Amino acid sequence: MKYLITILLGINILSGCNSKDDVPKDIIQKDQISDILMDVQTMESNVQQQPLIADSLKKKYVIGYQTIANHYHIPVSKLYKSLDYYIKHPKILSEQLNGINDSFQLLVAEQEQILKKKLDTVQSIKK
Repeated sequence: MKYLITILLGINILSGCNSKDDVPKDIIQKDQISDILMDVQTMESNVQQQPLIADSLKKKYVIGYQTIANHYHIPVSKLYKSLDYYIKHPKILSEQLNGINDSFQLLVAEQEQILKKKLDTVQSIKK
């Protein structure tokens, strides 16, 4: 009986050690969602910049989400379910968005270096 209580207590402790930040298996995992969120932000930004009426915007969003889901070989329903999950778990979403922000900053820095090199080349040609 002593061993049974010890085993049950051990199982209870170990199951309590699971992080509340663990993502369910039917949700897109953290290692892939960052790239997807980056694509979603880019798509939404592009759609918002287009001068379209509400019905056309809705169609563009639907097509955008379908395109992203197809690109990552996942059902669009899983994409929507995953986005909903991350929105309802702001701590996890915040971690992922911080990673995206870092990626965008690196991308901007790389583009700035490329533009600087091109500008330097043009200026050296003018001399």
